[in-house]
Amino acid sequence: MNTFSGKVITLFTIFVLVFSQVQPAGARQAAQDTGTATPTDEPTQTAAPTDQATQTPSPTPTLTPTPAPTEDTPDSTTDLYPITISASPAYLTAPGPVTITWSVGGQIPFSDDVVMTLQIALTDGYIPELAPNSGASYAADTETLTLPVTSDATGGQFVLDAQTPVSNISFPASLISTRRMSHPASGSGGGDISVSLSDATLALPKHEVLPTIDAPAAGESSAEQTISTTDGQTSITFSAGALDGVAQDINGQPKVISVDVGAPAGADVPATSLSGDPFEINAQEVVSHDKLHQFSSDVSLDVSYANMDLTGVNENNLSLFWYDPDTREWIELPTTVDTDSRKLHATTSTLGRKRMVSLAKQE
Repeated sequence: MNTFSGKVITLFTIFVLVFSQVQPAGARQAAQDTGTATPTDEPTQTAAPTDQATQTPSPTPTLTPTPAPTEDTPDSTTDLYPITISASPAYLTAPGPVTITWSVGGQIPFSDDVVMTLQIALTDGYIPELAPNSGASYAADTETLTLPVTSDATGGQFVLDAQTPVSNISFPASLISTRRMSHPASGSGGGDISVSLSDATLALPKHEVLPTIDAPAAGESSAEQTISTTDGQTSITFSAGALDGVAQDINGQPKVISVDVGAPAGADVPATSLSGDPFEINAQEVVSHDKLHQFSSDVSLDVSYANMDLTGVNENNLSLFWYDPDTREWIELPTTVDTDSRKLHATTSTLGRKRMVSLAKQE
């Protein structure tokens, strides 16, 4: 029975490798996945943002203690003027253009002597393509993109040419209020005064595309298939029959499934993580680009901890966790530890789009 025909499905998983002496606060037993978590930063007074786009190495997990995740208390100013910024596509698998959509909400304090702008810190290899007469500007020396925010236009789009995308990168954005001082000799010390009212971050990573796997032909059952990242850190095994719910194409031919792995993208990035660099797994049908998130039988996940420093740590106490962005909690996932291969193994049959995973040490 082809129960998944025509549905949009996504395999979306995030892993982080960590440890703590007790089960982390905020971790609980299995729950369903919904919602997203959006990190917020405190406002700062500045003439222009000095943040640089953040690049981090390829997402190889490390074992470092970090605070247990707790629900963030949003900054009052950022909460008043929330910035929404997204990319299409949400992540890259090769160089190419990306459409960035942005908007600023709330009752923005416009006035005749105040100029509002959205400033985005970019980095080498990411060049904005700006429409004529848009009022936007790009300072190549500081790699800062400045977009006007007016009472008539509190949002917009631009194209970002990702010439040399990297595996893990994010771009900080700030709503800047600049007051024009008509009397430079005033008590302010002269000149313009700029204040950051709100902040947000856009994650736009590059993902590794793994070898394709095959869905079954009509009347047949899919065979077990395993694919791995090139560094061997993560393997995904689709057990026999796992892809039986994938309908054939309009010609009755079996579909080919593409899987990619990389750092989490866009608003799917957890506000906090147990430790290390998280990553996600996405699966889609090659021709139609229909996403997969539910399977007819088990999908096994194997994550290596061979490169981790486990001094003083009992390997048998390591465990994988899902991240639920709706509750901002890490949820324990039953895990088997293979101390010979130094891998963690977990199995599931449903991987919802908003579910993520982590590893922690349990007592």
